Amino acid sequence: MPITPSVDVETGNVSNGPVHAAHTFTWTCSAAPSGTSITVHARLMPNGQPWFQTSSGQGQVTFNAPGASAAVTAEAVSPVGGWTWTATGVVVGAGAHVNVSSTMPKAKAS
Repeated sequence: MPITPSVDVETGNVSNGPVHAAHTFTWTCSAAPSGTSITVHARLMPNGQPWFQTSSGQGQVTFNAPGASAAVTAEAVSPVGGWTWTATGVVVGAGAHVNVSSTMPKAKAS
């Protein structure tokens, strides 16, 4: 059974990655004090939709540190530079981003 990737909300560091388009991942935050309520908000893609969504179609998710959020789904491959987000409850680092890759397997060179 594959392990779900997780993304640190403050740094963008990915554990058990990569994050693939149309697949789920969780948000985590090990640096926040236990019990801190964190809400992560997706930036919008050029089509006006959030780049990640919950099962109910929301582009945000709330969780309490140090636990992980409910699973969210990456909606599309990221542009150059990766997807960004905002959060309440913690400070997102200036360079924090997530690269979402294609779910298509890479072709072997012949």
